[in-house]
Amino acid sequence: LAFTGLPEVAAYVPALVRLGALSEERGDRDPMSIWRRVLAVEPQHAEARAALAQVYVKKVQEERPRYGWFDRLRRRSEKEKIALLQEGLRELPGHPTLLLELGDQYAALGKSKDARASYTQAWEAAPQQASVVAAAMHSLLHAGGGDIVKRLLPTAREMPGLLALFWVDVGRSALHCQLGQAWTDLFWAEA
Repeated sequence: LAFTGLPEVAAYVPALVRLGALSEERGDRDPMSIWRRVLAVEPQHAEARAALAQVYVKKVQEERPRYGWFDRLRRRSEKEKIALLQEGLRELPGHPTLLLELGDQYAALGKSKDARASYTQAWEAAPQQASVVAAAMHSLLHAGGGDIVKRLLPTAREMPGLLALFWVDVGRSALHCQLGQAWTDLFWAEA
């Protein structure tokens, strides 16, 4: 599986993409180096960028085995998680998946201002991706960013091919989380 010394094989992107996917499925290898090779050849390869971002998120979210009092020494601290996500953002600048997770980490620490900034950046980085916009919108409301949602709402309305179900889902989530009847009404009116 090592391709060192074989530049013609390393440049064969479809094979590397398949190898990266297989590495993720097996779970016994770290696919990061493979996705990095793909991006070295094709820096804008969408699948590799998304996969590498997911690897970073998985590393941040993974639970390690519990070993009693020793467990505290083995788990990643919040600072380590944030540092890992910032490393990912240096590698994949402005990647919405990383920005959303970074916002979640800040929110968990009670750093609402930083969380709002990350969620806003995620929304602005992918204003045409309904899943990113919905997640950022909902998270912003949780973090006290209603003014940001109001400011960015026109960008959501401009998404081509946006279905009414998008607004229904966002409204249902706002209702479920008790984010305020005004938000639920607004989203359902959009639908």
